[in-house]
Amino acid sequence: QLGVCQLSEKKLPESTATFKLVLATYPQFKHLDGAQFNLGLTLFQAAQTSKQPNDFKTAAAEFANVPAKFAQSPLAVDATYYQAESLYLAVDKPNAIVAYQKVIATYPNATILPEAFYGLGTTQADLEQHVEAVTTFTTLLQRFPQSPLVPEAKLRLGTSLVAQKKHAEAETPCSRAAVEH
Repeated sequence: QLGVCQLSEKKLPESTATFKLVLATYPQFKHLDGAQFNLGLTLFQAAQTSKQPNDFKTAAAEFANVPAKFAQSPLAVDATYYQAESLYLAVDKPNAIVAYQKVIATYPNATILPEAFYGLGTTQADLEQHVEAVTTFTTLLQRFPQSPLVPEAKLRLGTSLVAQKKHAEAETPCSRAAVEH
């Protein structure tokens, strides 16, 4: 509980130390998966402050430990998603793609799936993988038509279509997104 309190109070160095101590000292602790996840979350928040790519990579590595060590944990899906987000912010976009794809493939019924598709499509577009991005954004729009990400996904779909010089196809999603925004 101490680490969680420290995290909520934004005492990030203290919560980092607490979670590391719990992980190292109490291997039989019943909520070790939570301590691992919260260590990743603490490091992610610290990285958001520092904006240093290596800090995001450190957070990504700690998030990766959740599914690696606690595969059955209900926190594994969120940890994998945050791993992807951390890698994206670390400007390690190829590995971010792998992590987003892992969320989608491993946790097909997760509530965070629309965000994973959106992150995947955005990362693909950033890497100029526009054919893949179109497929990803189209899947997001078809599977999650009620998602609050729909207007932005339509704009990004249109942008990826324009990048492929498919201007006529791009007009429809962009027009719909403009009306909905």
